[in-house]
Amino acid sequence: MSEFRFKRFSVQNEKSALKLGTDAVLLGSAMTILPGDARMLDIGTGTGVIALMAAQRCRAACIDAIDIDAPSVEEAGANFASSPWGERLAAFEVDLNKFTPNCQYDLIFTNPPYYDSSLKNPDERSARARHTDSLSYSQIFAFAAEHLAPLPLEADASFVEHLPKFSAEQTKLCESGVGLLPSEARSLFVEHLPKFQAEQTESCEDGTIGGRLSMILPATEEKMLLRTAAGFGLYPFRLLRIRSTEKKPFSRLIAEFSRQRQGEVLQEELTILQPDGSRSAAYSQLTSEFYL
Repeated sequence: MSEFRFKRFSVQNEKSALKLGTDAVLLGSAMTILPGDARMLDIGTGTGVIALMAAQRCRAACIDAIDIDAPSVEEAGANFASSPWGERLAAFEVDLNKFTPNCQYDLIFTNPPYYDSSLKNPDERSARARHTDSLSYSQIFAFAAEHLAPLPLEADASFVEHLPKFSAEQTKLCESGVGLLPSEARSLFVEHLPKFQAEQTESCEDGTIGGRLSMILPATEEKMLLRTAAGFGLYPFRLLRIRSTEKKPFSRLIAEFSRQRQGEVLQEELTILQPDGSRSAAYSQLTSEFYL
């Protein structure tokens, strides 16, 4: 399929080295987005679909999207331009190791390569999009450690401590996708955090609670990923394990990191399909603002 239609935008899916797939939709729907997030970065943007989903969910964020593959960047740029949020999205052909942004990011997200070199695709463009020798986890964490927005430590600790207590209310109040905190949810959040000082409450309200890194990868990579992240001073605050059906083992992991080491990590599970092959209620709810 050369074009995929979502509710509020369409994605041309012909030139990109990495075609649109379920992993991208999962990350775009489930990653934590805060209402004050102003600058975001999509590493390895491909068609640009995750950046477009982020733009839909966060109505003020400016999003940079980078890729080393020129046709992918061209296609992402065209997808951005045809969307309602083209003025807030920009695609760049650049290697992460050579990318020198003039800002710090509230959120960095990526659907990175995860195959090793022994399984390399004979097509060079496909191989670069899928294999870790073109973009390693260490490179991603090193960049994030340098370019994530600074963290108000006490506010962030309280945020993660109370996140499980209001996640159900947060989901019900979402304007456009799980993870987004609209005005009602922000009020609820602040109500749950009596320890906040005035300046910390303002930080929560305007979204400057500290930079985060969100990524999706095979579930089997979890231990190695957490170990690598810790080496760069990044620690998980949320882990979402995903399986296709109830009888299958977990196959994907959405892992989210910040600079603050947490005593308790929010751990969630998601099953995509029901036994009859239709979308599960949880997956349907998660993607309800995107899928037709």
